[in-house]
Amino acid sequence: MDGERTCYVASFNDKVTDDLLEELFTQVGPLKKIKVLKQKDSEIRFALVEFEDEESVQFAIETLDGIKLFNLPLTVKPRSKTKQEEIWKATRSERERRQNTNTPTTTPSSSYRNDRSQPAYSTNSYERKRDSRGFG
Repeated sequence: MDGERTCYVASFNDKVTDDLLEELFTQVGPLKKIKVLKQKDSEIRFALVEFEDEESVQFAIETLDGIKLFNLPLTVKPRSKTKQEEIWKATRSERERRQNTNTPTTTPSSSYRNDRSQPAYSTNSYERKRDSRGFG
C-alpha cells in the first residue's frame, strides 16, 4: 500500500464489514484497496483504506472522521509517518478552532420552561366552551 494515499480507520463496531467500509469510503474518492486487520494479541480491528489519489485522503478525513456507524464514531487519520500526516497535523489546530466556533454558546431563551409542574399550554377558548357544555 502506498502510504501517501492511505487512511487509517479505527474505532469501528464489529458489525462494520469490509463492504460497508468500501461503500462509505467510495463516497469520498476512488478506492484502490481496503484491508481490515486485527491488532496482534487483540480483538481490536482497524482498516487501511488506499485511494487511487492522495487528495482523497484529506477529504476522507475531513468528511468521515467522527461519523457514527452503529453508534460508534469512526476515527479516520492519515497513515503515520507520511506527508499526509504532516498536513493533517499542521491543519489540526485550524479544524479544532472551526469546531469550537461552531459549538453553540448561547443559553436557552427565557421562554424555555424549567417548571414542568404547570401545563405547557393554556386552556384555549374551544376547551372552555366544551367544558361549559358538560363535555370532558
